[in-house]
Amino acid sequence: MNEELRQFALGVAGVRLWYARSPLPGAAPSPEYDFGEEGGTEIEGAESVTELARTASSPPQRTPSAASRQGLARLQGLLAEDGSRRVRETKGNEPPAVSSSEAVASPPPAVPDVEETAQAVEVSSAGSMLAGKAVSLHWRFWHGGRWLLVSSSPHEAGYGLEDRLATNILKALGDTVERTETLRWPVFSNPAVPGNDAAGAVEVLGALAKDVQVSRQLWLGLEPDNPESGDAVLWRSLLAPLGEAAVSFPNSLAALSSDPASKRRLWRSLQSVEAG
Repeated sequence: MNEELRQFALGVAGVRLWYARSPLPGAAPSPEYDFGEEGGTEIEGAESVTELARTASSPPQRTPSAASRQGLARLQGLLAEDGSRRVRETKGNEPPAVSSSEAVASPPPAVPDVEETAQAVEVSSAGSMLAGKAVSLHWRFWHGGRWLLVSSSPHEAGYGLEDRLATNILKALGDTVERTETLRWPVFSNPAVPGNDAAGAVEVLGALAKDVQVSRQLWLGLEPDNPESGDAVLWRSLLAPLGEAAVSFPNSLAALSSDPASKRRLWRSLQSVEAG
């Protein structure tokens, strides 16, 4: 592609190019750009770039490097003019101001749902507080008709064992597993990747919570053991998108599988909630 046309297309697409005013120390020499001085290229919506170059005031004899520099300068001026024209056209297409009588006759704006707005504000504030903080999650979700079971899942735990326990718990509550989901965070091992922090996890949990259509939630091994620890604030903010749990138990499904006493304590907690 002709260099002048290529850079013009990049400018129309919003890609701004940078050129050094003077040679950079140690930099390789720049290539001699082909600006299509001989043939000329027509660009839709603008005059021919080659014709603009020919009509510009310049000495009759130019070296190839001087031609490249002048071509780049003309191109940058053309792009800047094209961008200004688009701004002016946008302003010219703005709707006219509404008179006071029209404003009275227009219907009032829709009032947003208070609960959804409060949840969005809560998620937003939690995300801003967790920005830049690292967090590691491996959670699994079992969606039932009335219950949502969420459990932390150690990497060495077998999914088959967890699925059987989750199915039995929901069955004891008169519910069945309709679908399962798994959340692993962070997505990338590099903590410097944008969106790979705890705030990104909050956004993902917020999107997942929109699909939750159950009345009660059971959390297993999600909250910290010591609610007064410094990590407790971080985890409460992280769990904010999910809402409130009817029962939050400290043991995960994998831990319950080898601890009959914890199973009995969990069952008593669930019975009290169901009775209430």
